[in-house]
Amino acid sequence: MVGIEYELAHAQDPILYIIKRQQRISPTDAITLAHYYILAGTVYQAPDLWSVINSRLLNTSHFLFTAQAELNSFVRFHPANGYHWEIKPPTGSKISFVPMDATRKEPEEAGTQFQRKNVDGILGALTQRFPFKPMPASQHPFGPRGTVAAEQQPAANVSAPPTSAQPPSETTVAPLPAGSDRAQNHQLFNAVKNSR
Repeated sequence: MVGIEYELAHAQDPILYIIKRQQRISPTDAITLAHYYILAGTVYQAPDLWSVINSRLLNTSHFLFTAQAELNSFVRFHPANGYHWEIKPPTGSKISFVPMDATRKEPEEAGTQFQRKNVDGILGALTQRFPFKPMPASQHPFGPRGTVAAEQQPAANVSAPPTSAQPPSETTVAPLPAGSDRAQNHQLFNAVKNSR
C-alpha cells in the first residue's frame, strides 16, 4: 500500500467534512499533501500556511500604503509653524470635524497655594522625623553609585540640621552625604520651599 490516498480527517454531519490527501510511504508512515473541506456540498481546497501568510501580509501592506498615501495628502508645512495637519470634511458629507484644539482644556494647577504649603509642611516634618539613612555603597543592590570626585565635593545650600537651640521648623530638612542624588534632590526641595 504505497501511493496517494484520501482519508476522512473530520466529519460533522451533514454540513462539514474534512478530507486529507496524503502520500503513503509505508503501511505506518504517510506525508500529508493537502486538506480539502466539503462545506454544504461544495468542495474547497484548504490553503497552505505560506499562502495564508502571503495573502495576509499583502493585504496588510496594501492597506498601510493606502493609509499613508491618504495621510500624506493632509500634511502641510510652513517654515514659521512647522508641520501641521489640515483635515477637511469631504464635500457633501454630514460629518462635522471639531479641531482638537477647541476641545482641549487648559491644564489646571496641581492644587491651591494652601494645599501646596500643607503638603510641603507634611513632607518636611516626615523628613525630619524619619531621616534618610544612606546604604553603604558595598551593600547597594545596583553597586556603588556616583564617582569618588563627586562624593568629595561639599554640598552647597544644604540646610543645617536643627540643634537644641534652634527649634525644628517646617522648612528645615536633615542634610545628606554630599554628592549623593538624594542630597541634590534635598537641595532642590529646600530651594523651592524657601522661594515661596
